[in-house]
Amino acid sequence: MSETSSPWGTPLPALADQLKLLLASGDMSDVQFTVGRQYGAVKTFSAHKFVLSLGSDVLHTMFHGSEPERGDIPIDIPEILPDAFTNLLQYLYTRSVDENLTSDNVFETMHCADKYNLPQLMELCFKFVNSQLNAGNCLLFLEKAMSSAQECSAGFVEKCLTVVNAHCQDVLRSDQFTLIGRDTLEMIRQRSSLSASEWEIYTAVEKWAAANCLRGKLDPSPANRRAVLGNALFLVRFPLLTDAELADGPLKSRLLLDSELLDIFQFRHAADNKPQLPFPTEPRRGSLLRIPNGYTEFLFNEEVFVDVLLFCDYWWPFKIAGVRGGDFLVTRDDGEPVVQRAPCKIVRASEILKKNQKIKAFSGSGYRECIYGGRRTDNLHCLFFENTSRSELVCPFENLLISRVQVAAWKSSAAQSNG
Repeated sequence: MSETSSPWGTPLPALADQLKLLLASGDMSDVQFTVGRQYGAVKTFSAHKFVLSLGSDVLHTMFHGSEPERGDIPIDIPEILPDAFTNLLQYLYTRSVDENLTSDNVFETMHCADKYNLPQLMELCFKFVNSQLNAGNCLLFLEKAMSSAQECSAGFVEKCLTVVNAHCQDVLRSDQFTLIGRDTLEMIRQRSSLSASEWEIYTAVEKWAAANCLRGKLDPSPANRRAVLGNALFLVRFPLLTDAELADGPLKSRLLLDSELLDIFQFRHAADNKPQLPFPTEPRRGSLLRIPNGYTEFLFNEEVFVDVLLFCDYWWPFKIAGVRGGDFLVTRDDGEPVVQRAPCKIVRASEILKKNQKIKAFSGSGYRECIYGGRRTDNLHCLFFENTSRSELVCPFENLLISRVQVAAWKSSAAQSNG
């Protein structure tokens, strides 16, 4: 097939290239649009009624219906961003959007596709979001989807929140996190499926509050940080922080009032007459991690015992940090370092830890034999020394060991039950 020539004498291989050049030059245009006045960034576009009418029945009616638009008066479209209208025109002229479609304008482009009845352009926007959504831009997409009037945006909100759940630690630590609005902050904070410790969630809230004070030209004082946080402050589950975390965090930063800190302390330690708290107290459970090859699903941060050393008589305590390539990522301290272990070398602590069974626990000078007494809080477990006084020991899960004999007995019992 021989090359065709453009109206300007330049050889072009296809009609789409000619139309693209025609759009860029504005030559022979017979209609103009002024776009974006609502955003204070008005831009004028020149176009061709014939090309627009071929691509959209809405535009065809606009130019050739019973009350057609006049070509000598620019058509004002105040509610559309110029970048999105650029994508609309490129699609109508070339049936593609190429590199012009970005995370900044994709939802506005969806609005154009809906306004002018262009389902194929809408589909291109769907594919773009699905292919581009990741931990680095999920907050930007989330904000855009929440502010979009498109019905499809509700599904994108949930997709974005799924990414936030799965990559919560990276999202909380990102610079992008400080740029989200308070509505988005509250939506994230209230979720029980966040895959991060409450300490990480609290420090991210502090960072957001300080950044938003500075953006509002406010001194980042405790009172101002509480003011910019508003209700988001009361979505942080402060009672789940350890005493050390409370001391190093909200006590030192003065984010919480003295009366709130006292109530939290009494709630955590009083035997009865616990005060009512304005903060949630239920532990976050994290996201379910789907394991390949039919293995049991685990929760992020779930307590597990791992067979670290085959020659050791004990299985060691870890917490689920993720899944990669069929193996579990586990950690001792809800953070770095993270090590990788094979799925066949892991058991759920909740299934194997039974009251009155023997277990080893680290108690200052070393590991000692204890009797397991049950879970005290989300991370603390109650044990008793094997003596007449049965003095109580409360220690974190990371300080426990369970014997290889007990694991083998549990597996045997479980196999018989399933049989």
